[in-house]
Amino acid sequence: MVKCLKVKSYMSRRKPKICFLVGYFPIFRGGAEFQSLFIANSLKKEYEIFFISESQQYIESSPFFSEEGFKIYVVDRFNLPKFKPIYLIRYWKIKDILDREKPDIIYHRALNAGIYAATRYCKSTGAKLFWHAAIIGDLFIDKIKFDHNFLISWLESKLMLKGIFSSDLIFTQTVEQKDILFKKFGKDSLQVYNFLPVPKEVAVKNQRSLKVFWIANLKQKKQPELFIKLAEIFSEVNNIEFIMMGKIQDERYSLSYLERVSSELKNFRYLGEVPVETVNSNLFEGHILVNTSKSEGFSNTFVQAFFYKVPVVSLLVDPDDILENYELGFCTLTFDKMVDKITLLNENRDLLQRMGLNAYNFAMENLTIKNLDVIKSKFDDYYS
Repeated sequence: MVKCLKVKSYMSRRKPKICFLVGYFPIFRGGAEFQSLFIANSLKKEYEIFFISESQQYIESSPFFSEEGFKIYVVDRFNLPKFKPIYLIRYWKIKDILDREKPDIIYHRALNAGIYAATRYCKSTGAKLFWHAAIIGDLFIDKIKFDHNFLISWLESKLMLKGIFSSDLIFTQTVEQKDILFKKFGKDSLQVYNFLPVPKEVAVKNQRSLKVFWIANLKQKKQPELFIKLAEIFSEVNNIEFIMMGKIQDERYSLSYLERVSSELKNFRYLGEVPVETVNSNLFEGHILVNTSKSEGFSNTFVQAFFYKVPVVSLLVDPDDILENYELGFCTLTFDKMVDKITLLNENRDLLQRMGLNAYNFAMENLTIKNLDVIKSKFDDYYS
């Protein structure tokens, strides 16, 4: 009889609940959203999961469900003309959702002032706060630019710092991030590289031509105009094609502008926002990934490229110096050197093949789904 009562009590407990306070999912799916979805899917059997997302384009007054079956709350950002988005305005909306849903863990990926609502909720309820750093800039929020946004930035940086210091567990994407976090804030973290499932087929390349890709959402900090400039420079080279994929998020990169560039440059194509399957099928046949971002964490596109034997030529981003240390491509630091390295890889196909194989081997060793298991285990530790 006693044993039956214990089983009944165990079976009647509700699943632990996790809130994913992450970017724009599912309205927009960038690297942070893509990785978060992998984590959520791995946890959904043992946990009840919901997302709090943000959008300026699509607002729901009540929760809806994503195609994967996750409950989604959307809160809007407050924008004033000529000012940065004011994330603090979302505090009461996020706090109200948290009070109603009563999560046991909040997982916040990237960093904005919305983390302050999570901090206050966790302090009052005993719930746990997990923060996952994204770009290196997340660790320099105490460096405030003195401009017309100064007061907003100063206040929000104070609230984000409270979130960092209040986090029960911090994930960092690179060893560099881990070191900076500890040096600046005295906070330890678990460093885990981004990951993807291993493709079913190993890519085999056609060496007669060269397909160069740029894969990101089109906004100022990604600097897509530099990729177009590359296409212009190589427009007289017959065997090189430049292919851009991503969602337009900045009006300065309008569809009409990109269509005009495509008509003027025969070696340039803009495919628009495409599903991950299309990205992968292109990389399967591709040769070089170009990255022109001003800042990244461990870019999801790097992971995708490496699994398809595609080396990376990056302007400024080289997480943990892996491109140089493992010969997975180049980090050029200047645009002119980027031109030189693409020329080198076009002329030296043996080097291109060797770097592609290095990239694949690095991915198989460091970027597989085993990294997801490490993250999942930390959620499970709280309920083992």
